Amino acid sequence: MIELVHKESQWEILSQLGTGSFGRVVKAKKINCDGTGIIIDICAIKIIKKSVFTKNEIEILKQLDHPLIVKYYGYGVGENDDNIYIYMEYIDGYPISSILKKQPKNHFPEDIISKIVIDLAFILSYIHGDERKIIHRDLKCDNIMLVNDNSHSCEANCSINGGSAKPLNNQLIESCVCNLNGSGTDENCKSCKLNSRPIREIQSSCESCGSDLDEASTSSLPNTTKSTTCRLINCIYSVSKKIKLIDFGLSKGCDGDSKYYSLVGTSTHMPPEVALRNNTACRKSDIWSLGCTIIEMAGGNLFEKDIHGKPKIPDHLSSSCKNFIQRCLTIDPTHRDDIINLISHNFIDRNRVNEEVKVDSKSKIQFDDEFNEVILSGDLDGVTEVVFGFDFNQPIIPGTMSSVKKIEFGGSFNRELLVDSLPSAISITFGARFNNGNKPLVVGAIPSTCQYLTFGWTFNQTIHPRCLPDSLKQLIFLEGGNFNRILEVGSIPRSVTTLILGDYDQKIEKGVLPNSLTTLELGGEFNYPLEGCIPESVTSLSLGYRFNQPLTNNCIPPCCKILKFGLYFNQDLSPGILPQSIETLMLGYYFNKELVEGSLPSSITTLLYEHRDYPKKVHADFYELTNLSKDLDQNEIVPLTPESLPESITKLTIGKNQNHIIAFNCLPPDLQSLKYHGGFSRALIPRDLPSSITSVKLYNYNYEIKKTSFPKSVTSLQLGSRFQKFIQIQSLSNLHQNMRDLKIYIHDDELDIYNLEDIIPQTITSLIINGENIDLPIGVEK
Repeated sequence: MIELVHKESQWEILSQLGTGSFGRVVKAKKINCDGTGIIIDICAIKIIKKSVFTKNEIEILKQLDHPLIVKYYGYGVGENDDNIYIYMEYIDGYPISSILKKQPKNHFPEDIISKIVIDLAFILSYIHGDERKIIHRDLKCDNIMLVNDNSHSCEANCSINGGSAKPLNNQLIESCVCNLNGSGTDENCKSCKLNSRPIREIQSSCESCGSDLDEASTSSLPNTTKSTTCRLINCIYSVSKKIKLIDFGLSKGCDGDSKYYSLVGTSTHMPPEVALRNNTACRKSDIWSLGCTIIEMAGGNLFEKDIHGKPKIPDHLSSSCKNFIQRCLTIDPTHRDDIINLISHNFIDRNRVNEEVKVDSKSKIQFDDEFNEVILSGDLDGVTEVVFGFDFNQPIIPGTMSSVKKIEFGGSFNRELLVDSLPSAISITFGARFNNGNKPLVVGAIPSTCQYLTFGWTFNQTIHPRCLPDSLKQLIFLEGGNFNRILEVGSIPRSVTTLILGDYDQKIEKGVLPNSLTTLELGGEFNYPLEGCIPESVTSLSLGYRFNQPLTNNCIPPCCKILKFGLYFNQDLSPGILPQSIETLMLGYYFNKELVEGSLPSSITTLLYEHRDYPKKVHADFYELTNLSKDLDQNEIVPLTPESLPESITKLTIGKNQNHIIAFNCLPPDLQSLKYHGGFSRALIPRDLPSSITSVKLYNYNYEIKKTSFPKSVTSLQLGSRFQKFIQIQSLSNLHQNMRDLKIYIHDDELDIYNLEDIIPQTITSLIINGENIDLPIGVEK
């Protein structure tokens, strides 16, 4: 169905399904043009202003034909208004975000999460595939619908509704309602064979799980009749077993290596490459959002971060689920797993994968977790990719895997890797327990074809010179791992461009790291002087949370563009110490040294003072070693000055250890984004913020807002007052008409959202109060 012109006379609006910055979505039924009133279609219509409409979403939806993705029918141009109408499948169901709020402790059981994740994995593998190359860019619980399946409900099959089911013993039943949890009742619906009972006997809670029941009027029955549904996910999912992904409004095509600077999506689910707008947003950005969505379904707080800036993973989850999330939340997208690798993870329901993933050839074999048999000659002939399950722990016999290019071992594998056992492998990933059978690696164990090598947490064997092949490009020791052997000259091949050293804690001598390196992440425990040990070729350097050594001239590579200091770095940055090549600089939570003119190079565009509410705990002797306790007790406040901030900065984040940075003419003139965790000694006045700024986040601002407080360039504003009541709520009405996105945190348990109806400007299209999305206009329900 494609409508060139949308005629209101042909549609009856049944209800409003949602609102957002794009416009609104309604449920509608189409009426024949001949005036008979016969319904020929029911769909969801997305209504968007022409001024903000692009054909991007339509072009994306046209390419999609998948049972787990909302269907697209066509679009029309408003006949009597300036709107665009996009016609899509109406999904009878609930966003899993709304179901989540009704669960005990606000989280789903892990087995349900696994089932939803496998559906999401199938969806992402479909849209990410080479045929489509699409990024969703807004994956979250709000955009995942749990579909109602009414075809097997007692209510649909009851004789009173025209179905064939008859009540037992010819007793008159006003209506049948499926007892989804399977507990026994006095009546049984013969049609669907699910337990049921007369509506008059249904209680206000689910008999099996005790959850409150939702009630909804059924138009085809007497007014006194209600249909009743359990609100718990394990009851609902037992009938539905199906999700659908919606809202492709932010989606983009990703042809080849296409990347994006755009700051789009939901902040809690936004991957670091999108938040930094460093032109590396890609298909793997959806993988980060998938990890955040699992944490969301597991009841985690996405605002609570660890020392690396990643959302904290709930403790109650299994180790398999935690590992799956960790692989989604790899900071560097080039090292983050793609969806094909994740489908092979043991958290995924392997039986469903085997049933639903159709393998066109024998090029890839994926073993179940329970598989633990010796691979014999001929078993894997022609196979190029092998993924072992968790239990596999058998020796790899040379000659059995001659064609294998990519191999991933499960968590239990810990056999000595023999020479020529993987002669053609390009990519090798070892699991958590691999330590080469507790023996050192020998030359030839890692083949000369290998380019990508990842060791798990247990690996801690000496790597002798020339042991690793000269073909190697990427070498990773997982974060939190045991590897801590002294590296000699020649241990790391001269071909390696990316090196990640987990929690490495050894001094690195000059010449040990090859000049081929461009990306280097030193371990979280590393705390040695840098002078002479970092190759000049490194363009991206990350230092672990313990690092707190004084910097000297030329210790940072002259071509370094991205420089990240960890939690405890708090050393002087004298003028000239940092090279003029740096574009992105992240300073740790405890950094509080004075910055003077020249401290920061004029090349910097992004400056972040990393803010952490819950820094990682370390041993007491470490506090004494670095004298951090003294620094914190003094709580010295060092304000920033106009001279200390280069004019090149366009994005600035200030942690809560800094204060009083908002002063006349202090901020860079081309600043576009400001995130500030500090306190304020006065209200904002005109010209405090530059006219270039578009996004402002002030976490502890608690002053009256005047019409001149924010430049008219600001379209996105976040205000928080976490420790005291926001006393100037009325002044929100002074926000200028260009404001579109507003997020406020008000410490007031008695806050009534509806009292803000006449205060929030009508131009606001996205409103979040205390972390909850508010439907607009206020007072109008979805």
